[in-house]
Amino acid sequence: MNALWKGAIPRARWLSMVAITLTVGVGSASASPFLGVKWSSRTVTYFDATNRHSAVAEAAARWNGSGVNVRLVRTTSRRRANVVVSASRSISACGAGVTDYTAANGRMRHANVLIYGGRCSRENQVFALTHEFGHVLGLGHETTRCSLMNRSGSDRGGDRCPMPPSSSVWRCRVIEQIDAQRAVRLYGGRAKPVRRNPFCPVPARSS
Repeated sequence: MNALWKGAIPRARWLSMVAITLTVGVGSASASPFLGVKWSSRTVTYFDATNRHSAVAEAAARWNGSGVNVRLVRTTSRRRANVVVSASRSISACGAGVTDYTAANGRMRHANVLIYGGRCSRENQVFALTHEFGHVLGLGHETTRCSLMNRSGSDRGGDRCPMPPSSSVWRCRVIEQIDAQRAVRLYGGRAKPVRRNPFCPVPARSS
């Protein structure tokens, strides 16, 4: 199992790494907007083994509300889950993450998402987890246009997105139109229009 992309972790940016194990055939996700595999079922179950349940649930809800004809559904059975989401503090950068999966005959069989970082903002967590769920659904990295699936980013957007007008807002749109459209190409459905203003005020934090 080889990481298809890795690099230095910039401060306050998330880093996404995709790894793949193929039981039949070979493939590469490094330069493609698609991983080349998808789930056979329109329901993908996930087990949340993190302490970030609210952020994980919102990341799943973002994809479920995008118009794509596939649903991420939480299950209480780790053994039976299609996807296991875990967290680690072994890398301190907020939202650094890795997704690895097993595939056979062009279809996903199982996936693991590992999200890193310690005291990250909920916005960073949502952005990184939604990105990793994008990999789970079969999306690769987007290298040319503003996208949730850019190789790196933060709650301020992917590295190909315009910077927000101030540090008091975050890119709450999260899933861009290009991301939903590509997922629709895999699973069908109709991509819902994204909100016109991509930014929202960062919620005030209690001290």
